[in-house]
Formats: sequence, structure tokens, C-alpha cells
Amino acid sequence: MSLAKQVIKHATKGIKYLSVTDNKVLQPQFIAMYAQTTDMIIAEVKGTITHMVKNNRHDVAATMIAHSHSANSDYHAANIRNISTPERELTSTYIENKRGLFQVGLMTVSSDEMDKFLAENPDMALTDVIQSTPETPRIYVAASLTSAVA
Repeated sequence: MSLAKQVIKHATKGIKYLSVTDNKVLQPQFIAMYAQTTDMIIAEVKGTITHMVKNNRHDVAATMIAHSHSANSDYHAANIRNISTPERELTSTYIENKRGLFQVGLMTVSSDEMDKFLAENPDMALTDVIQSTPETPRIYVAASLTSAVA
């Protein structure tokens, strides 16, 4: 298993993912489909799972992993706004692009699930598609149109 094959490959240039985990802002850089791959990445990079992508049956389809020491100095957890509501729980993952920082509402391997989510949430947009490889699934990512910086 090669660590290089597990690096997140964005369809959208100029973005990066950030996750708020234990009051730290980490930058996920790896993705894995299988438990043994996840374990290998965590051991090799002293990683932390930042997000579990689920399929339409709510099974874990992939995990996003960050170096435990990949804290982002541009943002502090206290300055990042969580726009979840009791009616709509969003992820603790964010996308940074040239316009700012935006909270991810859904990450899914199902294009049908993404279409349904976007139809029900007009304040969200398809922001990225993490490209599939032989060792990682294609993941559709929708994020808020509202800045998450407080």
C-alpha cells in the first residue's frame, strides 16, 4: 500500500480541506476506503481521522485523515463558525478557496444522494469532486455558500 496513492486528489484547483477536531484545525490530506489502509496511514503519519464519508446505506465508504501535527495557522477553531442547526447537522469539515472558508454540508459517494441534498438545500453548492483512484472512491462534496469565518 503506497501512501502516495492515498493523497486527496481535487477536481477543483486551489482548494484545501480543513477539519475542526478537538478544538484544532487540521488539514486532511489522505483518504482511504479500507480499515487496514486507514490504520496504515494513521500509523505512518501519526494521523487523525477527520471525517468518515458514508454511502447511501450509511456505511463508511471512506475516511479522511490528517497528520496530527497539521494544525492550520491561518485559522483558529474559535474563529470558525459552525452553521449546523438542530434540523440540519453539517460536517466539521470546511473547504478553503480564494473566496474564503465554507462549511461542508455533505460528502457522499452517491451522485443521487448529492442531487437530493442540493435540491433540499439551496444555500449549498457542489464545490468539489474528490477524484477516484483504484484505491479511493469518487466523493462529491457540497459546501455552504455562506462564509464560516466568524
